[in-house]
Amino acid sequence: MNKKILLVDDDEVMLTMLERSLADTGFSLAKASNGKDAVFLAKDWHPDLIVLDVMMPEMDGSEAADSLKKDPATKDIPVIFLTSLLSKAEEKQVTVSTGQTYLAKPLDREKLLSEINRKLS
Repeated sequence: MNKKILLVDDDEVMLTMLERSLADTGFSLAKASNGKDAVFLAKDWHPDLIVLDVMMPEMDGSEAADSLKKDPATKDIPVIFLTSLLSKAEEKQVTVSTGQTYLAKPLDREKLLSEINRKLS
């Protein structure tokens, strides 16, 4: 069965780029444009992984991740955070210091695929 990935970003262009970059990977993809929709969709669709933008209106990525971690049905879904607040050089440092995976925008497709495969293995 295909692994399911939920893509979340309030920037429609970024969301489309994410979808296109993963289109030929065999993953089943769903999209949400904000944290509230992401939490709802995650509870309903049960993705294997979530690629989650940090900066979004209403409910940001951190709030959405916290909400998912508090729910027994979604607490074990791995999350990869996307952010324009970090440089490529800061990615690893922040990932190590927080224990969460952060990838800087603009996204490197190969790095994203590598992180997805690592989280799903």
